Amino acid sequence: MRTLVEISANKSEDALNIVRSSFSIKDSVFSDGLSDAIDVDFGEGVIETSQFNRPGNDAIDVSGSKVTLRDISIVDAGDKGISAGENSVVEASNISVWNGNIAVASKDKSRVNLNVIKLANAAVGFSSLSEKIRIWPGVYFH
Repeated sequence: MRTLVEISANKSEDALNIVRSSFSIKDSVFSDGLSDAIDVDFGEGVIETSQFNRPGNDAIDVSGSKVTLRDISIVDAGDKGISAGENSVVEASNISVWNGNIAVASKDKSRVNLNVIKLANAAVGFSSLSEKIRIWPGVYFH
């Protein structure tokens, strides 16, 4: 993977906060942040071929958003690998989540569709509070 953007050792609330915007993030690395690596509020976009290493809280946190995730690696998330809330829709494929508290969480009527996800050493694999998490063929548990 060639790295286009790297954000590391971030000390603010979120390394990147996207609010009411369209976006595309590709070939990026987020490492050693204090809180969430990416926080998307009421946005729409794509995150692909990116790595999230040791975020202090969530690697990817979306609220009221429509987000597509492709070819994502998450290692040692402080809380959740992927968190969807406030009626978000997340389409995710080829996701790896290593270590951490919760690999994927869905709440507040959000929908998370997963296609090929690899998990290892997460305290909780999937958490859903009255929402839907759909797991397509190709889910791996280690």
